[in-house]
Amino acid sequence: MTRHTHQNIALSTKLTVGVALVATTLLALLPFFKIGFCNIDDLEYFITAQSTWNDWQADHLRYARYSGRFYFLITKYFYYIPYLIDSFAYTKTVQYITLLACYALFAYLVGRGLQSQPAAVLTLLMLVAYTTITPDFYFMPTTNYPFYFTFSLILFMYGILLYFNYQRSGGRWRLWLMGAALFASCLFYEVYVLLTGLFAVAIALQHWRTKGLTDALRSRNMWQELAPTVGSVLLYCGCYFGYRAWLAAAVPNSAVYTGTLFASSFSGSNFVKVLMDLTRVNLPGQVYAYNTDLVAANSQLIAGHRNGLLPILTHASSSVRIGALLQCALLWWLGGRTSLRNISWRRLGVAATVAVVLAFAVHIPLAISEKYNSEWFGAVRCYVTSFFSYFGVMLGIVIAFTATIKAVGLTKWQCPLRAAWCAALLATSVVTSYSNEHIGREWVKSQNRFTAIDLMAREGYFDTLPDNAILYLHEFNTTSPTAYSLTSDTVRKLLERYINFRAKREISSTVDSQRLAEMISTNPDAPVYYLHAVESHSNCELLMAIAKLDSMPANTDSALSTSHADVFYLSPNKEFVVIYTVSGHTQMLPVSAERNSKITHFAIDGTGLDPRSILISNMTDNNI
Repeated sequence: MTRHTHQNIALSTKLTVGVALVATTLLALLPFFKIGFCNIDDLEYFITAQSTWNDWQADHLRYARYSGRFYFLITKYFYYIPYLIDSFAYTKTVQYITLLACYALFAYLVGRGLQSQPAAVLTLLMLVAYTTITPDFYFMPTTNYPFYFTFSLILFMYGILLYFNYQRSGGRWRLWLMGAALFASCLFYEVYVLLTGLFAVAIALQHWRTKGLTDALRSRNMWQELAPTVGSVLLYCGCYFGYRAWLAAAVPNSAVYTGTLFASSFSGSNFVKVLMDLTRVNLPGQVYAYNTDLVAANSQLIAGHRNGLLPILTHASSSVRIGALLQCALLWWLGGRTSLRNISWRRLGVAATVAVVLAFAVHIPLAISEKYNSEWFGAVRCYVTSFFSYFGVMLGIVIAFTATIKAVGLTKWQCPLRAAWCAALLATSVVTSYSNEHIGREWVKSQNRFTAIDLMAREGYFDTLPDNAILYLHEFNTTSPTAYSLTSDTVRKLLERYINFRAKREISSTVDSQRLAEMISTNPDAPVYYLHAVESHSNCELLMAIAKLDSMPANTDSALSTSHADVFYLSPNKEFVVIYTVSGHTQMLPVSAERNSKITHFAIDGTGLDPRSILISNMTDNNI
């Protein structure tokens, strides 16, 4: 076989592997593309991003002073970048381009560290295969905080890459650029300060191993390499504590965010629990194990959802099974790569140490803080740091696979072992994607509320409300069985801001019955508009009916009465029957709407109409 033929085969193999990686990545991320706002922070950042420069300034000053974090004065603007354009497609593009860039850069660094291109491909494969959606607010950035943390992680990893390039090609400028990148990443989150410090320790240990302790301490080269990393940490700490001291003097007796205070009653058991819990969520299949009830509630299976590996494998969607089979094919091919088996045990040991440290150490700032030693945090299973920990856990899986392949070599156990790994990947990947589909459907239902408001504003509905009207959104926070709660005072204000932003006018609204009573007592002549909402569990359909009440009963659970209701039905179904009650009698109204409209808008009239009785007959699995 000629050299030219070998080159053609190698190119063909690379193209095949590349296409398979792209295909499985798209299939793995498929449940993510319809997910919108998943926590109050993102909602606030969106509203602020669409505001004025003065609002931006006030926002970053408020955050910096409240949290005691000087870096918000510099980097808070980065939260707004994915929301600069009021476009769902733009936000999703920014979010997943930077997420995949994180994956690719981390995989490249692993390949450089292990001196194996297949190791890089294997790392990328694992990162994609186990990307997870959770119903918790703070597991990001697969659902939350688009761009901010992914961009900052890219900065940090770019600093590490500069160090690798310095070791290979020299150039002191690379060291100082590395220091700038590491310091810049520290301005986004305290975890990077910890990681930069650990990286400095790794540099010192490397010199100690190669030169001995005495010669390492005398080595000018070691101190040149340490200067940018240690300098970054010291500069950050100086700015951080200097700002806290200034803040205490400038604003005495001001409340400080408890997440940035050391725990007053530190507990060693809680410390270990935080590290374990926030890391465990990244284990393959763990999110499904945590949320079997939620998955069952969102199942689209006619026979219902059944727990167990076999029912999931047989009832998973075609895209899930195809993606898993592609992943297994890639894993089988990687298991036969010579350069993967030839990685030295020493490099594998170093990589395993990095994996363990990265998986657990990133939670230390949380575990020693006042906020996360509270009872509230005991129920939280994942947080922002779980995102960073994810890379450590996936690196651990890569090391485990590589070590077992290397241990058996070319013996008769090679093929059975590779088959066992592929079977394990098939099962856990399908379970992961299956839970992603169902949990993702929950977040789609959350987004439906905002989509409906957007479409109502586009149709000009809010223009028809009187200036003194009160919009009571009592059921707006009860349609979804989990996750996105809209009951807190902070969220109420943000929801009102969102409605006013879309309506381009000031509308008084509330989700709280006590506040409603206060608003009515202040303005007894104000008309009250009641929002009735019904949502289907599995099909992600949302019915919203808004009606001006004839009178507001003292007990909001009592029957309501109106003569006119505007109904908005967010569903691809355009042929349906509406059921409602007028003066105690059930009525039915067949509706046939335009198929090119995303939301169906129609009106129901009748004296004594109870707006809470309105229901679409097709919504058989609704949450009433």
